[in-house]
Order: sequence, then C-alpha cells, then structure tokens
Amino acid sequence: MSTLARRRVLGVRGSQPVPGPATSLGPLWPDPTRAFSPARDGTRGRPPVAPGAIVAGGDLPAPAGIGRIEAELADLRLRCEESHAREKVLAERLARAEKAHTMATQFAHEREREVERYAAHVRAIDESLAWRFVQAVRGIFGRAW
Repeated sequence: MSTLARRRVLGVRGSQPVPGPATSLGPLWPDPTRAFSPARDGTRGRPPVAPGAIVAGGDLPAPAGIGRIEAELADLRLRCEESHAREKVLAERLARAEKAHTMATQFAHEREREVERYAAHVRAIDESLAWRFVQAVRGIFGRAW
C-alpha cells in the first residue's frame, strides 16, 4: 500500500507522520484492511460508530442533529434550573408552614389548658359548701338582699 493510500485510509493530513509497519512489539496501528472485517465485527467494512452518535452520510454528525441536541441540552439545563428554583421555593414554604403549624398547635393546647382550668374552677365553686350556703340564702331572701 502506498504512503498516499495509507494517509487516506488512516485519515492522516499534512505533515503528520504516517504510522509505519509493525515492529517486533506488535503493530502500532491496526492494519486498516483487516481492522473492520465484516466477518469479525459485523460492521460490513464500515468503522464502528460511538453509541448515541448521530451521523449523516456515514461518518460526520449532521448539523441539524447537532443543533437539535444542543437545543435539547439547553432546554434540559433550563428545566433543571427552574426545577431547582421551584424546589427551593417549595422547601421554604414548607418550612414556614411547619413553623406556623407548630405555633398554632401550641396556641391551641394553651387555650385547651385554660378552658380546662376555668372548668375546674367553676366545678370547684359549684361543689363548695360556701357557694351552696349563699345560694340557699338567696333562695330564702331572693335577689334583693
């Protein structure tokens, strides 16, 4: 194979050195005529394509595909930023709501204790002998005394 043909096959341009033949340590570059054998790797003579690569014409990414991918990436970044901002706002609202809930619960418990205290006070007065005596005297003399 000529040097020009090797340059074309290996994609070497300009003044870059062309890889030489195999040395005693083994080939530095695989032989392009055997590297993509359809019998070995099922690529039918085409070089393998990286997973997820969008190609048009066989070996170059399509400009429209690249643009679409860049647009999707920008859209995903924006959605991610919006999601983080929304999550932060919701977390702050949740913290405020939890604080308000605990304060309201404490206030309700304090009011319940006051009502129980007043109810116990009224029961103590109703059951006391002095209150019964006053009510008995009021029954005899009426409200005018």
